[in-house]
Formats: sequence, structure tokens, C-alpha cells
Amino acid sequence: VQLSSVCRRWRSIVVGAPLFWNFFVSSSLSTIELAPLFFERSKSLPIDLIVAYFSSDKLSPLLSSEIGRIQSLDFRSIQLDELIDCLSIFSVNSATNLTQLKIRCSPKLGWHCYSSQEHYPLIKSAESLRSLVLKGVCSRLSPPMVNLTHLEIHGFSPTFTEFRSLFTSNPALSTLCLPRFLPTKWLDDEYCPIDAFSLRSFSVGLAMHWGPGTCNCMLTFLRMDNLEYLEIVGHPAGSISNHFSS
Repeated sequence: VQLSSVCRRWRSIVVGAPLFWNFFVSSSLSTIELAPLFFERSKSLPIDLIVAYFSSDKLSPLLSSEIGRIQSLDFRSIQLDELIDCLSIFSVNSATNLTQLKIRCSPKLGWHCYSSQEHYPLIKSAESLRSLVLKGVCSRLSPPMVNLTHLEIHGFSPTFTEFRSLFTSNPALSTLCLPRFLPTKWLDDEYCPIDAFSLRSFSVGLAMHWGPGTCNCMLTFLRMDNLEYLEIVGHPAGSISNHFSS
């Protein structure tokens, strides 16, 4: 039962109560038309957005003008050209109150880029960001996220330097999920350990081609002295201890 249809008094309460208007789902072109109404009636309250349907002409101006109010933003199955439009908004405007960001590209697409010219910064101001989920999106050129506690990256293919930077740039990181971890190369040379003392929970997907015996991938360099939960996804051969030295 819609509260606004019960009686005129209840309708007045619903229309005038900002708490009823600070959560919005964009699922079609017709729902996008309602977005300005939700932003107007939610007054100055922080707002939560789920974007399952994106229209650059209609939604981008609104996001640009109201980005300081957004506290959680979830892009679902977004197309690559739409993603670039979205990221351009974040690179110009500061999302000072954004605590949770999810960006998931269409499953038919994957953004695998190898030069800095192909990258867009994910967010300009990340002081408030606590949780970040990326799927089909390159995570390079993101600013240090000093307060980030939860990070999930699907299809992460880092160099050793980028893997180390993942922890040095996010010193408060306590939960890390790498469902498809694909190192760029096997390490034959000597490398210094990677300190990941902030991690409490770590989930990693190991591909089937990882064989038995001592592994020389990047995971063997991790130092996770405070880890409380470890999850291995996939079909790794041999012992788990072959992939983790501590």
C-alpha cells in the first residue's frame, strides 16, 4: 500500500518528509525523469542512489550539481561510454560525503588498459570513502584512499608495484576481496615483503592454472599478521600454504 494513497493527511506527510525521498533507483528512462523531484524533496539530507539505467543528458547534470549530498552510489551493468561520462563527473567535482561507491560494467565489457592515457581517476576527493567495489573497471590512477576499509576488485591484474601500492595507499584497509586475481607475471627475483597489517579479512580467487608446489606469485610476499578470516575461491592445486608465507 502506498502511504500517499491512504488519505490526504498521509499524503501531505509523505510529500513533506525528506526521509521518504533520500533513496532513489534509476531503472528506466521514466524513473530518471523523477530524479529531480527526489533531490528536491529530500532537502539537504544525504541521498543514496542506485543507477541501473543511465542517461548522460538527464542524469549527469543532476549528479554534478548534487554530488556533495550523495553518500552511496551504485552503478549496475553500466556501459563503458556511460562509465567514462560518470567518472568525468567525479574528476571535476568533490564527492565529500560519499562513503560507498560501486561501479560494475556490463558483463560483456572489460576495461583492460595499459597506459595512463586510457585511465580516468575514479574519484577526486576520497576522504569519506569507506567501501569501494569495482567490476570491469580499471583501478589505476585512483587517489590514496586513507580511510577506505572495504575494497573489492573483480579481475585485478597488478604489477608488483601496483600490488604493494594497494596497501600503502589504503592504510586503513581491513577487508579485501579479489574474486579474480590475475598477476601480470610470476616473480623470479627477490622482492621485499608487502606489509598488510591492517587486513582482518581477505578473499582471493585463484585461477585453475595455478599449479602445486611453492608458488612465486605476489601473494607469497604478503605479511598479514592480524588476519582473522581467509577465503580461497576457485580450484587451487596443492596446499594453501604454498601461496601464503605468513
